[in-house]
Amino acid sequence: MKTSFLRNRLQLKKVLLILDDVNDYKDVETFLGKLNYFAPGSRITMTSTNIRVFVLCKIDHVYEVKPLDISMSLLLLERGTFQTALPHEIYRTLSLELVEFSNGNPQVLQFLSSADREWNGLSQEIQKTSPIHIPGIFERSCCGLDDNERSIFLDIACFFRKMDKDNVAMLLDGCGFSAHVGFRSLVDKSLLTISHNMVDMLRFIQATGREIVRQESPDKPGDRSMLWNTKDIMDVFVDDTLSHQNNLWSLYYVDP
Repeated sequence: MKTSFLRNRLQLKKVLLILDDVNDYKDVETFLGKLNYFAPGSRITMTSTNIRVFVLCKIDHVYEVKPLDISMSLLLLERGTFQTALPHEIYRTLSLELVEFSNGNPQVLQFLSSADREWNGLSQEIQKTSPIHIPGIFERSCCGLDDNERSIFLDIACFFRKMDKDNVAMLLDGCGFSAHVGFRSLVDKSLLTISHNMVDMLRFIQATGREIVRQESPDKPGDRSMLWNTKDIMDVFVDDTLSHQNNLWSLYYVDP
């Protein structure tokens, strides 16, 4: 359907319009123009994880959706789970750990509740900050990022979470990136937070970033662009399978 036809049909009509998961304000502009030709009383509701979309579309009222609280998160987690055979204390401990990992995000909770892996295994992956594929979150994490933003996002997910912002910026700038520009954009896109001069991200976003890197070469760590796991690094050097395309500095910052 041509956008001009759609605009002609909707012009001066009172509408309720819902635009879900908008990543780029240009998509809205291409689809609907300046959003100023509807009849008075029209309502447009838009969802996005990018605050810049609302600014550039000149949205009147922006409501930040808050995470689910612990009690609601537990209800959603328990609704689809098959882990109820666990002893009560273990079940409770693992439930709270998974809720903390999800940060009250319903999509992450639904994934955790329906995961075919045992919670004990998921718990160990979370504690080790292992890569985890979360459908939906995975596909959207790098959607709309330019090369600078994507590289900075993955570097922080793999090496620099909870580190001093100025130190991280110095390292990234030294590698040819525009760190502060990338920081601002990633914060606007809800992929990064900066507080008390520390760069940070939600744990499930970090796990997703590491999964993006792991999927570059699932079976051959030496072919990935970054390595952070000490076992993978040892195996790569012992077996001499490090790709020449790998950045050597990206091997130095590893989890304890």
